[in-house]
Amino acid sequence: MWIGHEAQSPQPAAAAAVQTFWQWLSDQDVVSARTPAKPGMVPQGLGLVAQRDISRNEVVLEIPKKLWINPDVVAASEMGNVCSGLKPWVSVALFLIREKFKEDSTWRPYLDVLPESTNSTIFWWVGLGLVFIVSVFSF
Repeated sequence: MWIGHEAQSPQPAAAAAVQTFWQWLSDQDVVSARTPAKPGMVPQGLGLVAQRDISRNEVVLEIPKKLWINPDVVAASEMGNVCSGLKPWVSVALFLIREKFKEDSTWRPYLDVLPESTNSTIFWWVGLGLVFIVSVFSF
C-alpha cells in the first residue's frame, strides 16, 4: 500500500467501493475520524493519503486479527473440510475466489476494492496455478 500526500480523483464506481470499504473498516473499529490517512487514488492505484504529517513509528492503521484472512479462517469456514490438506496459500486463494462470488460475503467491502489484475511478477505464477485449481475444484 502506498502512503503519500497527493490524491487523484477515482472513477465513480471505484470511489463508491472505497467509501463502502472505509465505512466497513470504521464499523469494525479499524479507522475513525482521527485516522491520520484516508484512502485515495494515487499514481500507483489505490493507496492511503496522509491527512497530516505522520510521526516516525506512529501507527496509521492496525488490522485486528478478526479481519485477517488466513488458513485458520478458511478451516473454520463452511469450505474448511474441502480445503483441508491443501497448501495454506491454495486454501486462502480458493476461499477468496469463493467469497468474491458470494453476494452476501462478509468480506464483500474488502474484496470489492482489490485490483482485478496486477503487474507484479509475484502474482503471475500464482494466477496461473489458480486457473488450474479453479478448473479442477468446483464448489
